[in-house]
Amino acid sequence: MQVAGRALALEVAAFERAAAAVDGPLFSMMRRYTQVMFTQLARNAACNRVHTVQQRAARSLLTTSDRMRSPTFVLTQEFLAQMLAVRRASVSGVAGGLAQARCIRHVRGTITILDREGLPARACDCYEVLREATEQGLLDREGLPARACDCYEVLREATEQGLHADPVGLPHH
Repeated sequence: MQVAGRALALEVAAFERAAAAVDGPLFSMMRRYTQVMFTQLARNAACNRVHTVQQRAARSLLTTSDRMRSPTFVLTQEFLAQMLAVRRASVSGVAGGLAQARCIRHVRGTITILDREGLPARACDCYEVLREATEQGLLDREGLPARACDCYEVLREATEQGLHADPVGLPHH
């Protein structure tokens, strides 16, 4: 978990039953998600070796905004530094530069992307590559784009089949 938000909690036994259906929607979604995560892991490892802290920070901010479906999210500079494996002072300098360029605003652990078109120009090409790989990897069985909230739909269907899933809030770091 990187930022606060909403998630679903599912009892272990219910999850195991839903996941056991090899041709079921939960198993299919988990398989696609696993492939996307391996792609992200490999690309992130290469990105960390060849791109600047500013490029990686811009990529991370854009990705977080995409996942949150909001230009504003809670993310401290300290946690961003951990994500990027750099010192907090490096992130502070990068965030200051992005703020001065009016790409972002950061106030007490809250980041707002102000220039959604300009920030990608400061990110490495990994942002677009990973965004496209994620979109393609999470296509549903009919080839339609699956979104993170589609998990709610899969679990809602599972709930109708007698499984129990509860929405929960995720705490801030």
